[in-house]
Amino acid sequence: MVDTSVINELFQKVHDFYPMGSDRVDQTFPGKVKYDAILKDKIDSIINHQSTAWESFASDLSCLNEHSLFNMSYLQFPCFIGKLQIVSDENSRFNMQRTLVIAVSLLCDYYTLYFEDTYAFAGYTDLSVKPKLHILFSKRNDSGEEEVLFNTVHSMLRKSFPRFGFVNHKLLFDTRIKGGFVYPDGEACPDRRMNLFNFLFDGDYLYKEQHLSVYE
Repeated sequence: MVDTSVINELFQKVHDFYPMGSDRVDQTFPGKVKYDAILKDKIDSIINHQSTAWESFASDLSCLNEHSLFNMSYLQFPCFIGKLQIVSDENSRFNMQRTLVIAVSLLCDYYTLYFEDTYAFAGYTDLSVKPKLHILFSKRNDSGEEEVLFNTVHSMLRKSFPRFGFVNHKLLFDTRIKGGFVYPDGEACPDRRMNLFNFLFDGDYLYKEQHLSVYE
């Protein structure tokens, strides 16, 4: 059952940081000023090699020797994201990569955790239009090892971010809001409905939506 109080809280965060209903970015909008300050603090902490809960968590993950972490904390978004490489398979038709995605928002006190399968299909000469299929999920009936890994990383997240709560990835991707845009976009598309993940965790999936499937 969906916790409506969590959805309402996340809706409120979106309205706190984004000028919903406006057709352009106003640099003086209080939410934009606060957003920029949070992002600046994150980037400054990386540049100055400051100790943070995320860096401590990433260090602990290094103990999982069989999986390497691709730390994406450099992203220009108020979040921490990392990907653990799980499976890689390449054949004549496609290249498939499975990662465990760890996303901690700095715009709300929540994190999420899910697997992502990315398929890059062969046989395309123009790399700019080479299609990729993204499949997101957290549960598979046939993989006890992945369930153990998921639960292990989840426990580590709870320890590193005790004030934060877990929110299911499917709720974030399935819940959409109309009449907004994510920074640094300059103009809104009135008919576009963007999901909570794009607003609060990472706007990158805006560019994957045509080839994105989300499962529980």
